[in-house]
Amino acid sequence: MITLEHRPSEIVAALLLLTDEDLLSADAHRLHRALQVARDQCPLLQVFAFSPRGPEMMSRGFDEALSLLKLSRVLRMENTDYERYIIDGNAKNYIRSVILPKFTNEEQASLAKAAAIVREECRG
Repeated sequence: MITLEHRPSEIVAALLLLTDEDLLSADAHRLHRALQVARDQCPLLQVFAFSPRGPEMMSRGFDEALSLLKLSRVLRMENTDYERYIIDGNAKNYIRSVILPKFTNEEQASLAKAAAIVREECRG
């Protein structure tokens, strides 16, 4: 069940933390494809609608959540090619201590299933 208490950026932060990766591909097509598949495993991800416009299905909400995480420095881009997202130790600690506790055990379990899909598609 999707609750209004979770911000989309918090959902994405928790999802990325649960991939257990330090680096994830920033390829938009791979990320969006993985999220679209992962939505079946995690009801929280239903908040991200996909638009059929263009050659690939994309989620504007997912892009906005990623952008907010970058602006707040929870998520960084690898310089200089910007091909991968970096989730460093400080970001992981922040997400673990501040964001993840906002999710119930059931929500965390479904996010972990979705994170496995994202990890396989977007491993850095």
